[in-house]
Amino acid sequence: MPSNDKFRKKFVSLLLVAGLLSVAGLLLGFTTSPALGSAPAAGLNSVDTTLIAPQQLDEIGVPDAACSGGPVIDGVTLDECVDNTFTVGGTTKTVRVWYTKNVSTVQRTVKGVTYNLTHYINTDAEATDVAQWGREAWERYWQVFGRHPFDIGCGNRINVQLEDGVGWGGVAYWASSGNCSIGIDAPIIRNGGGQGVVYHEFQHYMQYSFNSGCYDYIYANYDSGSAAGVAEFVEGYADIAMDTVDPALDLTLFSDFVHDYNPETSFYDRGYWDVFNKYLSEQLGVLYSPTDPHWHFDAVRRHYEMCDAQDTLDVLDNLVPTLKAGVSEEELFLDFVAANWAKD
Repeated sequence: MPSNDKFRKKFVSLLLVAGLLSVAGLLLGFTTSPALGSAPAAGLNSVDTTLIAPQQLDEIGVPDAACSGGPVIDGVTLDECVDNTFTVGGTTKTVRVWYTKNVSTVQRTVKGVTYNLTHYINTDAEATDVAQWGREAWERYWQVFGRHPFDIGCGNRINVQLEDGVGWGGVAYWASSGNCSIGIDAPIIRNGGGQGVVYHEFQHYMQYSFNSGCYDYIYANYDSGSAAGVAEFVEGYADIAMDTVDPALDLTLFSDFVHDYNPETSFYDRGYWDVFNKYLSEQLGVLYSPTDPHWHFDAVRRHYEMCDAQDTLDVLDNLVPTLKAGVSEEELFLDFVAANWAKD
């Protein structure tokens, strides 16, 4: 399998031949918010038909009452919780959100910098919203990926704790048997946001569920999200997953991807808001209707499955021609450049 460096050299040569190196002024100009069709490739006609018809989802249930006890963060106990329990894939699952409404400010020192942190939210309704968003993500990802987010040893439950994040809006804590926790920034929730963040972090737990080899590779190579790691896929796919759950949110996110696109930065050096991941999924996927927010998101499932089989995410040279006969990895990148140049 060619390395990323070898591919980059081949890609630059192809661009020179094509005369497309003057790509600096592409389809930007959209306004950012505060905080992309093909026939089935050979071998995909036998795809599980349960992926083709949207799953009949349960009616929205009333979350359980708040409960006492919970995680302690900087001396602050998240002393209430709310459950959203539902059936998906024939199994009862729960998203539990831990929170507190006790107003306080505490301090934490990280690398010599002291932060004033507020680990509280305003109302029970805010926690109920977070639990519902977690449920929506879980149901959608089951529909597309045919498996549950990582919840091994966690009693069919993923815990979400609302805390003040230091430099982050959400964090999918590394999962292991009996440890299934996501952190969501409490100030974001207090200020009326967080829906896309919850979808993003639950996609990380879907990534963790591919634990026959892919999760170990992600864990060993994430490198804190740096350009040297694999954030181009890990964060890139979690970003486009945000775009697949809720139709209303789907209408607002695409401009964010486009606005943040910088053609002078290598795809392999990017992480968040990478419009190429959106292009890849739409070009290589084959399932669902163009009116569905998760249209062609099945391509990401195929990537995770190949990663699980080969113990690496660096499989585009195999994945691309497998999902789209006659197209190579290099040709897909060139098509992406041409599509941006033509604003198509």
